[in-house]
Amino acid sequence: AAYRKLGITYINSGMPREKRDWALERAYQHRDRLTDVERYQTIASYFGFGPKPDRQRAAAAYESLLEIDSLNYVGLNNLGNLLAERRQFARAEALFRRSITAGTARANIYTNLQGIQLAQGKIAAAESTVVLARAAFPNNAGVRMMDIYQLIARRQLDPLENRLIQVRTHDPDANTRSVAGWELRAVKLTRGRVNEAEQLMRELIVSDEARGVNSGPYQLVSETLWMDIWFRGNQATGAERLDSALAKSPFRNHAIQQRPYFEFTELYSHAGRPDRARGLLAQHSAEVKDSALIRHQLPARRNALAELALAENRPLDAIAEFKLADQRPDGPRNSCVKCHLANLARAYDAANMQDTAIMLYERYLAQPTGDAWPDYAFMAPFHRRVGELYDARGNTQKAIPHYNAFLELWKNADRELQPKVTAVRQRVAQLRSSGPR
Repeated sequence: AAYRKLGITYINSGMPREKRDWALERAYQHRDRLTDVERYQTIASYFGFGPKPDRQRAAAAYESLLEIDSLNYVGLNNLGNLLAERRQFARAEALFRRSITAGTARANIYTNLQGIQLAQGKIAAAESTVVLARAAFPNNAGVRMMDIYQLIARRQLDPLENRLIQVRTHDPDANTRSVAGWELRAVKLTRGRVNEAEQLMRELIVSDEARGVNSGPYQLVSETLWMDIWFRGNQATGAERLDSALAKSPFRNHAIQQRPYFEFTELYSHAGRPDRARGLLAQHSAEVKDSALIRHQLPARRNALAELALAENRPLDAIAEFKLADQRPDGPRNSCVKCHLANLARAYDAANMQDTAIMLYERYLAQPTGDAWPDYAFMAPFHRRVGELYDARGNTQKAIPHYNAFLELWKNADRELQPKVTAVRQRVAQLRSSGPR
């Protein structure tokens, strides 16, 4: 039991993966020495967070735990989180509420309930949860952040940015300051302030590592290159810098779990180098032999294959791979509905299936969320693209609101992004001068 708790502590503190894997492995090896409740907790933690991830086996262990103790806090909380990953939001909400009603809830039950409610668009209900949490846990760090997620859900970016700056500057808890910093970075990217976001990211990685939270060997380069390619359009230089990063720090120098095969595959695809992307996929097949890890990583591999298909102008293949990437044997890959909608929208657009693309873009933009990801990458570009699609059809009444949403988001974007803003502003002026269509 002590090893399991140690592993969970490592996870909650953002410690390197090898530490949590070691602790959870030791706990699992000694599970037969434990009580039934502790044994099921250990099995669930091992398959939920450890070196052999298996969501089905983790969920089954939590179900068995709750058969013994229907109000067990760990079972209610963690099974609720697994159900949320499967997008079974109503079932997850019921588990969190059971813990609150029974009086066994800790602070994170309230924050998890808020997240589930926001994912379902229940913003007012989530506000009530915030009130209850503050009354029960007024000094909890997570509870102090709950108002931030209400602002995200309401898309109130000005007060959100001000609040994040306040928390990042003054909150007494280092982890809370870090979380606020990463959310602030997302807001800056949403608003096209890429230079500020990049500088903030560098500061966050330094401060996180100073308190023992290792970002991994490739986070700085991958995040920097992604911003450069996605926002600034520097494909050629991005590919060169990827080559240089891998030459300086080859994957073989790092543990398997630290090698971003699929992330770099996607970066090479976005950078217009599908040949290099294919090489990384082949490298993954040659180097990763753990069947449990391969099975767990399959959705990420499918997602990388989809991005590769888009880079090779095979949008129908991309559509098929994105659909497969969103599935595990027991349900959706994760709780992020918006991530799946964003990927499919881009693929259908590339296939020139514009009716479906518009529908998916608009579903994405209307989908509720209490998280600044993935809007920081897609919200502004999607508003602009939907405006273009309606514009091409002569539908001014629908094009202009999307154009204006883009202009509002990027009105203070970086100077190098301003030509895009100017072009849209000029187009809106032309459409207004020509009258409604």
